[in-house]
Amino acid sequence: MIWRSIAAAMMGALAACAPAPAARCPRPVEAGRIERVSLSGVDEELRVESELAALSGDGNVVAFVAPTLLAHARERGPSQALLRDVEARRTTRLPAPCPTCTVAIERATISANGDFVALEGWLGEGSGSADLAAYLVSVRDGAIQSLNVDDSATPRRVSISRDGSRRAFLLGTRVRVMGPDQRLLPVELADGELPGPGQGPALSADGRWLAVPCVWYDAFHRPARFSVRVFDLGAGSAREIPSGLRADAPFEHVRLTPAGEAIAFSTTAPLVPEDWNSAMDVYVWSLKTGSAQRVSRLAAGGDLDAPSSDPEISASGRYVAFQSYASNLLPFDAPKQARVYLHDVASSRTLLVSQGLGQSLPNGASTDPLLSADGTRVAFRSSASNLVATDANGLPDVFLATIVETAWK
Repeated sequence: MIWRSIAAAMMGALAACAPAPAARCPRPVEAGRIERVSLSGVDEELRVESELAALSGDGNVVAFVAPTLLAHARERGPSQALLRDVEARRTTRLPAPCPTCTVAIERATISANGDFVALEGWLGEGSGSADLAAYLVSVRDGAIQSLNVDDSATPRRVSISRDGSRRAFLLGTRVRVMGPDQRLLPVELADGELPGPGQGPALSADGRWLAVPCVWYDAFHRPARFSVRVFDLGAGSAREIPSGLRADAPFEHVRLTPAGEAIAFSTTAPLVPEDWNSAMDVYVWSLKTGSAQRVSRLAAGGDLDAPSSDPEISASGRYVAFQSYASNLLPFDAPKQARVYLHDVASSRTLLVSQGLGQSLPNGASTDPLLSADGTRVAFRSSASNLVATDANGLPDVFLATIVETAWK
């Protein structure tokens, strides 16, 4: 009977839709206004692909990475970091550590107040070889501070506090936190425990809390348990959440609320009884109650039919942005393609953020969501050309969606 009810509901939704080629439907509702932010300083579209890097807490400053154009736009040069001030409609390029330096940026992180950007990439001078480097740029005055602490390793996966005074990063296989005085604070993991492969630490906006996705190896150097270790840097304490998970269930893309009250992450581990899809899902874990809530699910609580990942959580913990390949998250038949969604934890409602014009489906994949502190702005990368009316470069761009209040009603 349950499956018949579900089937009937799906048929009703399909009947309400426009013909399939148009891919239109009264739902999802209009989530908000979408604008392209990967534009030049004179508001022209770029002739190169763009990678989304970071979003300030107020959602007004977007950092993105794009290659330079060489030889009359026929060749691509090293990637550069750019900042887009959305309200001022101004794009600026972040400076290199020296006038003659050649920089190829791989990753950027912005402080919640938008005043500092941490950059990671390859740094060279002249025709010499390039070395890995990490440095902090002040958006206000362009001042640059190196994050390299010694010659043994280069900081990677940098995460910075709201005002940029604290930075957490990987130094080889170690986790370190740098304070405003440049002093390194060691973060000690348990014996046999290392940061998860390809994962970095997540620092809360107030700089007090630190979350590190970890893997514990047995005596034969085999992964035996995955978890997230949360450190209270103020009290000097730590705890593991949750412990005893199966070895093939790592935690990925861990994100903290500003005050460290909750974390969002993706994992294939079934943390709730109704998780039966064996796919990557997005969860929110409350550090107050010690319980998990699945975000990537149907409104009635059922499984999605494809993986979901890359969560970003708002300051209050109420809103979570994520990407999903699911075809059953929409109220009509849709192909499995990466799209960006916004979930309201309180009401269990989910909005399609990466909507095409006229509430149509996007004609390309949308990934890498970032969320403002209040949950009203979502930045993402998309290869779709129908999100705005003037997209004619045929390349992946960076977009910003401003969620309207009526979307949740």
